[in-house]
Amino acid sequence: MAVQEIAFTFWTWYPAEKRIDFAAGKDGLLGYSAAELGEGDSLLRSLLLPGEYIYFVHTFKHLLTGKIPQCTFKVEMRHASGKKVLVQISAQITRCGPEGQPLEVSGLFENTFSFLTKKNPLQKSGTLSWYWHIPSGYCRLSGDDLSFIGLDSAALDYNISSCKNLVHPDDMSLVINAFQDYLQGKNDSIEVTARLRHQDNSWQWIYCRGQVVEYSKKGKPIVAEGFFRNITREHNQATEMLRLKAITDQVMQSASMSYWVWATKTDIITPGPGFLSLLGCDENIKNFTIETWKTQVHQQDLPAVLELISTTLNGNKDSDFIQYRVRRKESGWRWLAVSSQVVERDGDERPNIISGIIQDISHQKAQEHELCRNNRKLQLAIDAARLATWEWDLVHHKIHINKRWGEILGLQLPEEIEEALFFENIHPDDLYHVQQLFDPHPQRNSTYVKAEFRMHHCLGHYVWVFSQGQMLYQKKLYQKNGRKSKCAIGILQDITERRLYQENLERLATRDFLTGCGNRLFFDTLFEKELSLIKQNADRIASMVIIDIDHFKAFNDSFGHDRGDLVLKAVSTTLMKEVGENGVVARIGGEEFGIILPGKKAPGALQFIDAIRQKIRGLNLATLDPVLAGEHIKITAGVTDVLAEKNPRAIFQAADRALYRGKQEGRDQVRMEPE
Repeated sequence: MAVQEIAFTFWTWYPAEKRIDFAAGKDGLLGYSAAELGEGDSLLRSLLLPGEYIYFVHTFKHLLTGKIPQCTFKVEMRHASGKKVLVQISAQITRCGPEGQPLEVSGLFENTFSFLTKKNPLQKSGTLSWYWHIPSGYCRLSGDDLSFIGLDSAALDYNISSCKNLVHPDDMSLVINAFQDYLQGKNDSIEVTARLRHQDNSWQWIYCRGQVVEYSKKGKPIVAEGFFRNITREHNQATEMLRLKAITDQVMQSASMSYWVWATKTDIITPGPGFLSLLGCDENIKNFTIETWKTQVHQQDLPAVLELISTTLNGNKDSDFIQYRVRRKESGWRWLAVSSQVVERDGDERPNIISGIIQDISHQKAQEHELCRNNRKLQLAIDAARLATWEWDLVHHKIHINKRWGEILGLQLPEEIEEALFFENIHPDDLYHVQQLFDPHPQRNSTYVKAEFRMHHCLGHYVWVFSQGQMLYQKKLYQKNGRKSKCAIGILQDITERRLYQENLERLATRDFLTGCGNRLFFDTLFEKELSLIKQNADRIASMVIIDIDHFKAFNDSFGHDRGDLVLKAVSTTLMKEVGENGVVARIGGEEFGIILPGKKAPGALQFIDAIRQKIRGLNLATLDPVLAGEHIKITAGVTDVLAEKNPRAIFQAADRALYRGKQEGRDQVRMEPE
């Protein structure tokens, strides 16, 4: 007949009599009938697995000796079917003898029907208690599964060897040393972190902690208890944090940087990697304090550092920044940039924790020093060259200038002026050209600008200046009609002396020294220019005139070359006066003069020159020299049109032919070619 199995029953144990009574009888317990079960407390011993009996006895020993008031635990027992079943037993002392010895223990016996071969769902994390009977090697975990490390409890034999097989080979020595150090009294508890094998062959990080709870009379450890906790997630996070920290430290060290944390109450500074090296201190120094830090600071920079420390400790400012020099054994003094941040304050709002970043900026300082040195050299060169510098803000219409600018104009000017002041002082004839040159959005191929123009001096005259610079552009200011410049920068130089010298050279090169009018080079140059303009513009007209003083050689022979020079000057003066700025007058030979008359054709030019001829003949030479009283100057002239289809030589020959014909016909007249 099949045994009707019960789920739980109450029980009472009488230690002195070694007898157990079950409240619901023995029928059906763990699949056994009453006849199949032995008498007394041998029932539990016969059903408990060998290792579990050790744990059972250990637990009840703690209960009977008064170490614990009650207990609830699970043990594995044999089921009649031959399988293991997990049974939960709870117990407490319900009656004691006159001397306090336990006489009766009662509790609940519950068959959970959770066969250990049934797989349980895995847990992402968890904590399990462990029990280790050291002499026998028996080791068990509390609970009905080991799912937090991915194992089924049925797959694990309860002994210390099976537990060791789960440990990662690289961590085995660490685990053994942790237990040995504790048993030898080196540590207060067993504490170790190691990897255990998951059933999917991955490794789970487990934190284990425990201690010996029972010793023999000779002091040998018998039982140790503790717990496991799965810390895989925390370990992975910590590992990632350490990896990122290592990367950060490496990056900071490559940039000659480090960090520090200062506990102001203890005055201890916790340095980051490379911190002490940056300060020039021994890397093995212990208890690094703010006083040690101060000893490394350059004496000239120390007052500023002390003031900053005082302000940080006594003020409300949370962050600050400073640069100073520190002593470095191998390379003298080095520059550091140090930033600080208050991260924690006490109840009185005084800083408890201050942290910051430290960086070696010696290279930057050397560059700054070199830049300053080069700037000084550049400024000396600018001053030596007597150059005025300018920086033109074309957006806000401001110009930043140096003092030389004012010296050129004889003015006391500030470092910044309005651009209107610049344009107001430009010569009216040059103003339009300069305005176009510095147009902020011109259609130009080059960003460079240069010009020579005149500016008004405070004494009333104009000075010639040369300015050149570069227009700087900004992409955001580009417009449809071209690029719009943001600013320009350049120099201004007084070139008045050079211009006067240049004009004098030009005058010497293009003017006749005796008469003051143009010379042959001057005449040929302007004649070719005029011919070019006529070729470009069909409506433009001009004429050429060649004049010769009649019998000038005989005059020189009679009155001498000095008086002949007076005659040449008188003729040139009259010609320049009558022709004016509308034409060109030049001495092209000994007593020959050439004239270009733009806007006049040959017939009109003939009448114009004939009127001049009469004025020259009427000159009173006595005003030049009394010896010449009663003498008259007579000239003969040839006139021709300047035509686009003719070359310069042909035009000149036509005027010369007209002159020659006039001489043949009696001189003192004007002729035209062709007639």
